[in-house]
Amino acid sequence: MAGSVIAISLRLIFGGAVITALLTFSFGTAAVVALRGHGFGPLLPTDLSAIRFTLWQALVSAFLSVSVAIPVARALSRQSFFGRRALITLLGAPFILPVLVGVLGLLSVFGRSGWISELLLFFGLEGFLFTVLLGLF
Repeated sequence: MAGSVIAISLRLIFGGAVITALLTFSFGTAAVVALRGHGFGPLLPTDLSAIRFTLWQALVSAFLSVSVAIPVARALSRQSFFGRRALITLLGAPFILPVLVGVLGLLSVFGRSGWISELLLFFGLEGFLFTVLLGLF
């Protein structure tokens, strides 16, 4: 009986410590940012532009991801073809790939000196990704 009471109290202490740490890291970080940013003030036009771009980019990314993911998922679940298992393994790579490696990969493809930007430069569309497409929002 005494052993189970000790085990329960240790669980409560450990669980409380974990919750305290999570809350401290979450809200503590927000508090430090607010204090270093001189509190919560009115949003500047640049802030509103950044928020508008972020929401636009998230909407477009979600739409493109879902519009590609649904047909691919249906095909993978209904069809059997050569390389299916390899393709499923490859599509699972983002779940095991560190975020930094993924970001660097995206920059090498879509960045200002990425191969898509270089290809667009070849066709005379210098800065197309960062002026025309981002100007749509």
